[in-house]
Amino acid sequence: MKKLLIILLLFVVVNKSKAQAHIGITLDGLKKFHPDKEFSLQYLPSGMAVASADFPYGTFLYYFNQYGYVYFCAQVPYNSTCVNTQVEIYNGKYTIKSPTDWVAYLDGGIIVIKLKFDIEFQRYVFLYESL
Repeated sequence: MKKLLIILLLFVVVNKSKAQAHIGITLDGLKKFHPDKEFSLQYLPSGMAVASADFPYGTFLYYFNQYGYVYFCAQVPYNSTCVNTQVEIYNGKYTIKSPTDWVAYLDGGIIVIKLKFDIEFQRYVFLYESL
């Protein structure tokens, strides 16, 4: 889990995130929005808090700023079937910018969704960035 958090932290430096990714809410807000989920809270060596929870297609990681609000979100799909299912969902719901990039026009704002592959760890990651 530590390696995964470090990988995702590296993506944070390159990217940032809102609405479906719950950007701008607190951990209490996440728990209220998903009362059926159990969130695990961990701290990175930098002191940054990261909450994670398992969802149907993968684990979501919510990164909190120093004020306690989610400022970045990433999803790590469980397997290739989950990746493909999520891509099909995004292709049907959002504007396709490329085979691995979508734009979601939501009530809470505009989200750019990117699918990345880490060659070293052989893992796909969806990244959520608000505009």
